[in-house]
Amino acid sequence: MRIRLVRTHAFGALRDDTLSFADGLTVVYGPNEAGKSTWHAAALAALCGRRALAKDSLDRYAPWDGQG
Repeated sequence: MRIRLVRTHAFGALRDDTLSFADGLTVVYGPNEAGKSTWHAAALAALCGRRALAKDSLDRYAPWDGQG
């Protein structure tokens, strides 16, 4: 299986965003608090279901309005 993109509708701070992957190796990088771990969790939840996420992180990735 090849993942070409991950699209979020409401996952944590991500809202209606898309992360595209190139052929071969794609490196996701950025400063702290840029959303790298949130994208990882979104891809994991998409592939394996929300049960794959740690129980303490379910609240963290609930849709939020950015006020926190």
